[in-house]
Amino acid sequence: MTVNISYNKLDGNIVDNYTKTLKGWRSKDVEWKNMYKVVCNSSIQYSPYSWKNGVKKSKQFDNSRQNILVLDIDDGLTINEVQSMFSKYKYLLATTKSHMIEKKGVICQRFRLLLPAINIPRDADVYFRALEIMFPFNDKQTLTKTGAFLGYDKAIYIYNDGDIIDLHKGSLIAEEQLKMERVDKKAKEIDSDLLDVRGGSSIQDIKKELNQEIVLDIVESLGYDVCFNKFKLREDENTHSCKVYNEGNMKDFGGDFVGDVFDLLYQHHGMNFKDSIQYVRRYL
Repeated sequence: MTVNISYNKLDGNIVDNYTKTLKGWRSKDVEWKNMYKVVCNSSIQYSPYSWKNGVKKSKQFDNSRQNILVLDIDDGLTINEVQSMFSKYKYLLATTKSHMIEKKGVICQRFRLLLPAINIPRDADVYFRALEIMFPFNDKQTLTKTGAFLGYDKAIYIYNDGDIIDLHKGSLIAEEQLKMERVDKKAKEIDSDLLDVRGGSSIQDIKKELNQEIVLDIVESLGYDVCFNKFKLREDENTHSCKVYNEGNMKDFGGDFVGDVFDLLYQHHGMNFKDSIQYVRRYL
């Protein structure tokens, strides 16, 4: 079997400075049995992703040919634990240059886990969320559209034969999570819209301030013919048939309209929610 990667040959030993290799990325199908040659070569930077025109930038991210995952395990799990967790799956495990070396005050096993995979989401948001869900031990810093990895000449590598890991279920969970987050975000936006920015008042607070006199002033400002506590809502009527009550509510006895001043602005003047609040606030 073959796996698709992008790679870049390095000029000199570039350590943790991926910005110096923004260009020159090439896509290549590599025999799985030969992937150890990639992860054990410090003159190669590799990635499971591709970038349009070979330029490693987020906006040019492309995983349409991706069929392998690369996980970075910096702490929290040992090699033996990962071997046990993934015993039934096909993988290539390779230590990195930081393996058993002090890094940020910690000495531990550090390695990469390469997993051939199927049903990889092509939507980037879904893909990265699925990785978080399925592999919580993966280094979060790699969850980017420019994620790339340096090979290491002295890597210890281990192959395991088994099933190809399937991201289908993780993707479904990721899609559902993202959907619920969008709904929650929209609800928060609506809640925010319910507050008038200038006065900090909700629409319910504004309605409490309204009375017959204020509503009649608003109605008159809209160009309606007002007579005492009534006005002509429809152009073709001869009498003032829409009545404004003491609390500011209205009823058109010559038609179907019943509501408050906001309903009037929505239905008869095409105002949106924010515009109607701003309009009414002028008269409070």
